[in-house]
Amino acid sequence: MSDLDVGRIADGFWWWSCAHPAWEEGDNWDRVVTSAYVEAPGATVVIDAQVPAGDADRDRFLRALDRDVERRGLPFAALVTCAWHSRSSAELAERYDGIVWMPTADARGGPRPYELLSDGGEPVAGVVARSLRAPVPEFAFAVPAHAAVVIGEIVVHEPGGPLLMAPAEWYDDTPALEAWYRDDAAARLDEIVTPDIRLVTCGHGGPAPLGPGAPAAPWRGAAGGAGPPGTP
Repeated sequence: MSDLDVGRIADGFWWWSCAHPAWEEGDNWDRVVTSAYVEAPGATVVIDAQVPAGDADRDRFLRALDRDVERRGLPFAALVTCAWHSRSSAELAERYDGIVWMPTADARGGPRPYELLSDGGEPVAGVVARSLRAPVPEFAFAVPAHAAVVIGEIVVHEPGGPLLMAPAEWYDDTPALEAWYRDDAAARLDEIVTPDIRLVTCGHGGPAPLGPGAPAAPWRGAAGGAGPPGTP
């Protein structure tokens, strides 16, 4: 049975999900993780890329990506939202002679050339890096052409359900990180996911619509108070 699921958001903007090979029974995160593919004006981009582990799914995925990279004939870039989401980024950058864009030098994940992300910078034209300004570096990526934001960790989505803040236990490694999650995460998300954004796609759960007719974002109105809704 295939672990690979692929979905089109718009022309040149896709998501895919598959099992994470490091997941173990009892882990406090879902076995299936989501990645994004963006055809930016000057590069072919993947975000938090996870190549499927099974032979058949892996071959199917890589054949499709090979075709897309060859068809476009543009540089390849692998963007990473947080250190622990480097996943298959180095492998794919090696395959396509590309560059990995990392939130921190500690997250290189391989020998490929890499660049460090900066808040408000464009690692490639058409994709804007936005720092969450957390004690442990974490970024989101705005894709203005699609009125979308790609988020790695701080927001999760159950397909068919609303967006949710990530569990507080994902951000309890240090007192500073706990305080950021409690006091600052919601306000920063309000700054990144601006009212014109119509879609958020999450590293845990995939895409979810925003705007008229969609459930309210969980961080809206939560800034400056007791922390994001649903947290202890």
